[in-house]
Amino acid sequence: MLRNNLSMNYELILTKHKFEYISEGLWLQVGTSSRIQGWKIHLSTIPTNALQLFELILPFFQKSKLCFKIINSSENLFKLNEGFFGYTQIGKCITIYPKDDNEAKMISEDLAKITKGQKGPEIITDLRLGDVVYARYGSFNPIIVTKSTGERTKYIYINDRLVKDEYHIPYRLEKGVTIPFTKFTFPYPATYSHNIIGPGYLLLEVIKSSPKGGILLTLDVRSHEHVELKVLKQARAHCTSDWYGRDGRYQLKNQELIHKELESKLSIPKTDSYFDDNNCGYLPMEFIEGKTLQEKTEELTCKQLWFHVNKDKKKELLNYLIKICENLMRLHNQKYIHRDLSPSNILINQHGEVYFIDFEFAYKVDSQIPAYGFGTPGFISPNQKEHGLPKFEDDIFSIVNLINYVMNYGNIDQSDEIDVLNNILSIQSKKTPSIQTIKEYLEIESTKL
Repeated sequence: MLRNNLSMNYELILTKHKFEYISEGLWLQVGTSSRIQGWKIHLSTIPTNALQLFELILPFFQKSKLCFKIINSSENLFKLNEGFFGYTQIGKCITIYPKDDNEAKMISEDLAKITKGQKGPEIITDLRLGDVVYARYGSFNPIIVTKSTGERTKYIYINDRLVKDEYHIPYRLEKGVTIPFTKFTFPYPATYSHNIIGPGYLLLEVIKSSPKGGILLTLDVRSHEHVELKVLKQARAHCTSDWYGRDGRYQLKNQELIHKELESKLSIPKTDSYFDDNNCGYLPMEFIEGKTLQEKTEELTCKQLWFHVNKDKKKELLNYLIKICENLMRLHNQKYIHRDLSPSNILINQHGEVYFIDFEFAYKVDSQIPAYGFGTPGFISPNQKEHGLPKFEDDIFSIVNLINYVMNYGNIDQSDEIDVLNNILSIQSKKTPSIQTIKEYLEIESTKL
């Protein structure tokens, strides 16, 4: 597979260019700096472009005798850009530690020219100096303050006083810090600075925001005759870029195609056409007023284990799970595998109808296009974790974990009900139950109440 061909230890690249380095966790460190703080230069890239970027910049690093660190492998670069190591670290595959502000200015200008046209996720904790060149004032070797609880916090000096070395999204310059760069821009902020998005969606509320994208509540004002609420799913350029160069914008385009094909066949929101705006991709979706399965579970169980939940509330939750099974059977009949069934990706409207709301990772059986994305930890099968060819059994694994989640409010290892469920579904005998079998089990449990 292409993924395996791209999987690489970046020590080989440093060795090729005759750098001496030490390995520190996720990083390969070249040189050391004695400075407490200063302007750090970050370079961003994606797995499919990383080797090209390294070949462009490493001769310059060698000539300039720079102190820097680089992510240690393509596997960890992928995880870095996915947000596995924290949203504030997305895109920061290389960090350079200049000797002073003058060097920071000079090398950033040179790197902006050398890397022009390269691709990488936006680093929204930093100033932007080029296509993939960013800078942030922060710690090199911070002052560490340890609280009585054992919590360790990084501090730096500003105007001769200790202040926390904090990340700000969107980027914010601390008072007393001078910007040495002549050409820079602020990254597109997580708090949106304009009200109309794309062809005519009026922003009302930011439901969710992250460096990878967001969920926005908008008013569709493209036509004065049909004004209605819409949800915009947003994907920032080059974030979550996979081994084939596909990023979150590809996800949304794929989701639009799937919705158009399936919206008349099962319970999913309708979509408008995908569009790009300000280096982000957007997919407008029908607004459905309701709560996620996660929110419903919290509301009805009051975060108690199944044994303590009121019978009527148990029956209501079991009814939702039955409807989820029915919707999933219809999906599988259309030869699609969802691959991301989780409590936050299932919506229940005011009439108790169940909707699947996230098809970004969905896969059509026998497709020649490789599967995209990973799914939600805790609800993905071992096969999916190993990036195996998608199977219907992946969704069945997710359904069983959804039932476990509802019956235990996430405390899967602490309930007798789980052993009963696993025995009935023959999970322990390695026989995968059908969705129909799971549905029948839920119906039997409901009639007992």
